[in-house]
Amino acid sequence: MGETFEVGEQRARNVHVHQGVSEDEFVKMRTARDAVLAAPLLLLPSIQGEHPRRQVSAGGSERRATTSRCR
Repeated sequence: MGETFEVGEQRARNVHVHQGVSEDEFVKMRTARDAVLAAPLLLLPSIQGEHPRRQVSAGGSERRATTSRCR
């Protein structure tokens, strides 16, 4: 198992948020860092999910589409 640190030690060692880092500095640093990072591997699958499809009948009324699925 890795090293463990007390909260005070973690705050002192945190390169993003520590005593003396202003909100503007943090935002600038994160914006620059995030610009070069790829999207998280599971981001797309997590937001795709199942969305209910809607169908509109000839009369204009809306209903949820039904789908059959094997489990």
